[in-house]
Amino acid sequence: MLTVAGTTYSSFHISSHHQRRERVSGPMPRRWSGSIVRGTPSIMIRLTISPPITELLLDNFLEALTLASVKPKRFMLQTGAKNYGYGFAQQGHHSCSLTAYSLHNGPTKVPQEESDPRITLEPNFYYPQEDAVYEWCRRNSAGWNIAMPSYILGAVPDAAMNAAFPLAVYASVCKHLGQPMDYPCDLSSYQETQTASSAMLNAYLEEWSVLTDKAKDQRFNACDSSAFAWEKTWPRIAGWYGIEFAVPDLNAKYIEIQSQYDPPPRGCVRLRFVFL
Repeated sequence: MLTVAGTTYSSFHISSHHQRRERVSGPMPRRWSGSIVRGTPSIMIRLTISPPITELLLDNFLEALTLASVKPKRFMLQTGAKNYGYGFAQQGHHSCSLTAYSLHNGPTKVPQEESDPRITLEPNFYYPQEDAVYEWCRRNSAGWNIAMPSYILGAVPDAAMNAAFPLAVYASVCKHLGQPMDYPCDLSSYQETQTASSAMLNAYLEEWSVLTDKAKDQRFNACDSSAFAWEKTWPRIAGWYGIEFAVPDLNAKYIEIQSQYDPPPRGCVRLRFVFL
């Protein structure tokens, strides 16, 4: 149990048939986030989940709401930029990802607009989740919102995909070994403009969307418009840890991973190592 500002959060496993009905039933919850929040009938239900059992978790959660006769006014589902087939960290031809996640899909067309059609080149667990929410809300006369952030930075426990964590570990290891913080990719990606999403920004956007009548049944991108490039960010991170940094070596040998899809997504990842 955790109480913050008079609101009590109670965690539960939504993959459990027994817990899902027991914990969902009772007084009308105010907010959910993989947990139950007991409060007033002003409702937001927010569910942020990741592979590999995402569809089962969401289906169980929606079934639990039905079994417990709980009908939220608005349902918030947070997915992400992979709605657009997003795979590389960059939008250019040569790009880089600090992890090996989804490298082969390639960059997308920009600007990414909420009205863009689905990218069905490969299975995407976001789409079945969205369809499940659409259908449940239709049957129960509830509203929905979908938030689609980019790479998320924030102090969140157990968030293995948070880019800040591997960067912090990498910098710490470099400091321990007395080595400079070496950038893993090429000069093109080092200098190219990027964007990210902060956990706080996402929270503000999602709260606004579920509490705004005119935002009902709409999807929203979530992106911090303060664009950055690793060229300036990389030295700053190294400075936080009191270590030197190394810029991309123009003569280095890179592993090249070419996107199998052309036209979009398309592109090529050039890297010497990955963090995960």
